[in-house]
Amino acid sequence: MIITHLSQGRKLADALAEHPGVFDRFYVNMVGAAEKSGQLDLVLNRLAAYIEKAVKIQGKIKGAMMYPAAIVFVALGVISCIMIFVIPKFQTLFNGAGQKLPAITMLVVHCSDFFVHYWWAVFGGIIGAVFALKEYYRTPVGHEQIDGILLQTPVFGTLIQKGAIAKLTRTLATLLSSGVGIIEALDIASRVVGNIQIEKAIIR
Repeated sequence: MIITHLSQGRKLADALAEHPGVFDRFYVNMVGAAEKSGQLDLVLNRLAAYIEKAVKIQGKIKGAMMYPAAIVFVALGVISCIMIFVIPKFQTLFNGAGQKLPAITMLVVHCSDFFVHYWWAVFGGIIGAVFALKEYYRTPVGHEQIDGILLQTPVFGTLIQKGAIAKLTRTLATLLSSGVGIIEALDIASRVVGNIQIEKAIIR
């Protein structure tokens, strides 16, 4: 399709804009500015370097998030094992001794009983909550609220901010060096940071 458009005399940027699923606004604007300045070969090389660096940084961010995510996963697994296997044995032990358990301990025991008998409901509820959260995140209000909460979370919030700053500065540098105006460059760069709260701050 792109070759067909070019053979019809259309500009490369216009041809790329016909495929937003492959070439985003950043890519199209870069190519458009390159065509105007006559530096298409130089800008395409910059785009290739930009994409390679973006993939590397994204990989580093995912790698940094793996450790805290693994800790949370292991903690949930340990808690589940305690609730299912350990606490019921303690309950049997105390019942056999005829001792009255403290209120807090009884609360934990009741939670354990519920977990043992209705584990399917617990896991179903967790899966349902994750699905509902994803659907809510797709709405404008949900997107903004959840992005704001993520920025406030320990460890993950700092990683998200650093990742956003890296994307912003790298994108701005590439756009400005390719001849895109500062206002348009900020507008485009704000859309690639990956967090709506940071995007709105840049636009302001």
